Amino acid sequence: MEEDLKQRPKSRGLSTLEKSLVLLFVALTGACIGLVVIYFTDKNSVSTDEEVNSGCGGPQALQGPSGEFTSMNHPSSYDNGMSCSWHITVDPGMVIHLWFEDFSLEATDLCTADYFTIQDNLGVIGKTLETLEPD
Repeated sequence: MEEDLKQRPKSRGLSTLEKSLVLLFVALTGACIGLVVIYFTDKNSVSTDEEVNSGCGGPQALQGPSGEFTSMNHPSSYDNGMSCSWHITVDPGMVIHLWFEDFSLEATDLCTADYFTIQDNLGVIGKTLETLEPD
């Protein structure tokens, strides 16, 4: 039985496209005034020996079984013109869950202020223009 396991081909794993999700938060008032990008990748494909600032304060790279990040000035409003990004790194085969404890967007007509999208390399998976309330 042990020989059968050794002779079995290993699963191919996930492609870069499958491993990469991008979470975008764009604040607009006629022009782009804020952007948050979160990129997910396998642990093996990223080398982050030094801690890089995300642009919103705090580390750019999140590693381990859990982590958190916030916009600058949280829990107060974020600044105009803000641009932030984070890399969330997990071991191959792990699943990433996004959990929002406090999430608020500026409400405007025609989506001229804030909106939040989740997208992968193929395009937008979801979009909201409103504050998310816990159940």
